[in-house]
Amino acid sequence: MRLEGIIVFCRADDYFRLKLANYQGEIINSNDFEILKMLECEPEEKGEAFNKKYYEIMEKVKEEFEKEANEREQDKKYFVELEKKEFEKLIDWLKRKENNKIKKEGDELLNLVKGKELNFQQRNLIKTLARKYKKRWALKKEEILKELNTIISKELANAPPIKKPEIKPKYAEIIIAEELKS
Repeated sequence: MRLEGIIVFCRADDYFRLKLANYQGEIINSNDFEILKMLECEPEEKGEAFNKKYYEIMEKVKEEFEKEANEREQDKKYFVELEKKEFEKLIDWLKRKENNKIKKEGDELLNLVKGKELNFQQRNLIKTLARKYKKRWALKKEEILKELNTIISKELANAPPIKKPEIKPKYAEIIIAEELKS
């Protein structure tokens, strides 16, 4: 079964997507690979003139794409590297059922790690420490925190503070559109 509708290729800065909309302007497919397969044709196939009555549909698709691009831009605020998330799980485990002093020390160490821009070696160190200390049941949680604090404070002493991503509104544009007929 072949679908019908309008295929619109949109861009907002460095974000590109293909969208397939029905004739009411509702997006029915956003899978780039599926849409590309629908567009396959032989080189000798003759093209047709684009029907200008579809501009309104294209604008609807562009507006939907622009919303999507701006939602993605907002997600930058919440991005945390996987190594930092893994380290956070370790700190949460260390703080569980402990006194306020240990909880405070754990939070301070976690804030130190989350507040630094980590290079490749530092990210690997954080990941290795998070995995290593999960398995060290013989040590008291206080001792683990003290060791972690010593190692991490030394390793991240010269790491630059994390740069907050600049969230800018994205404006979409239509690169090309094509009608898909069966």
